[in-house]
Amino acid sequence: MSFRLFAIFCSILFYSQLSFSEMTFPVGHIEALMANTGAAISGSPGNAIYNPAGLGFLDDNNVSITLSGNALEQQSFEIPNMGNSSTVIIRPTLASTTSPLAKGHASIFIANPVAFNISQSHTLPLSGYNLAIRLALKSNVLMGGFAYGRTWDDTLAWGFTAGGIYTTQETFNYTQMTGPSSLTTQYSQTFQKQIQPLLIAGTLWKPTGLYNLGISVSFQSSPILSEGAYYSSSTNSSTPTTPQEESKSYSPSRTPSVGAILGQRFKISLHELYFDVSYSGGSEATDYNGKTNKTDENFVYSLGWKMPTANKWQPVAGLAYSKLAQTESQLYSAGLIIKQRANEIVVGSYYNRVLPSTNNQSAIDVIGLMFSSQVFY
Repeated sequence: MSFRLFAIFCSILFYSQLSFSEMTFPVGHIEALMANTGAAISGSPGNAIYNPAGLGFLDDNNVSITLSGNALEQQSFEIPNMGNSSTVIIRPTLASTTSPLAKGHASIFIANPVAFNISQSHTLPLSGYNLAIRLALKSNVLMGGFAYGRTWDDTLAWGFTAGGIYTTQETFNYTQMTGPSSLTTQYSQTFQKQIQPLLIAGTLWKPTGLYNLGISVSFQSSPILSEGAYYSSSTNSSTPTTPQEESKSYSPSRTPSVGAILGQRFKISLHELYFDVSYSGGSEATDYNGKTNKTDENFVYSLGWKMPTANKWQPVAGLAYSKLAQTESQLYSAGLIIKQRANEIVVGSYYNRVLPSTNNQSAIDVIGLMFSSQVFY
């Protein structure tokens, strides 16, 4: 039963994290510390992810390089009937270079919005037997490509991003049931990888210095690479040297999906408030048993705050909320922008909490420290 619950958890976790518009882990530059609020931000290297039109409002004609990453990201998972699991990873949120062209600005970028590494061991005494379980899940999502933004006039810009999303997932399971005169073992492993082309188109309107309106639409097409493999082996004490093995190849074949973000910026006195509503359409993928796993459509509501000041220290913060049929996610973030002429450093922390709506699913807690820098040459 515990393995079945964990398999369900792995499936929900993996398929709910692949879609661009569902990302709730911090990714980007300033956007990451405003809880992924970014559709109405202009002149940020994170525009390539949220709204490429913002690149059109860059007012620096020098080449910039952005490097960022989470120094420490502690991921804690509460697996039903198995207790807690915790791990620490480093997850780069954005690496990019931005360059001025004859008209507009272009950017080449790569980001790592999702990375999981879960392992858990558990021993469960049963009536007359002892059950030992060892489980592991590794999941990683990379996105990258080329982005371009250009202004129509002083108030309106447009842009696009063309790239791809590369996902990998590995699961491992080993169970051993020991009785007074019997021993049964089972091992299984799955691996899958996919590459989906990604296209984002956006526009950004700045009618006054007090208000911005940004809209972006994203499309993930059918995978150009979709591979999966499954292997299992089981033995028992009656035939210990003749394991029963099974292996198969399959194609997850995630279906195309669309997403959209509507973002607004309001400047009120010394404060800048950013509001985003993100939508992600549903999609489907196939597991090794041929079962279709569906990702429901999803809305994410995010709020970002920034207080520009005359000195080099500028505080930022944000929160985001999303709810699916089986889980709800909360993201909180805060930090500082440290400016030195046109260059800037962003430092801060975040907390991401995923709560299940039923008792047989896993709760996820992620605490991270983020550092990001943008340097113009």
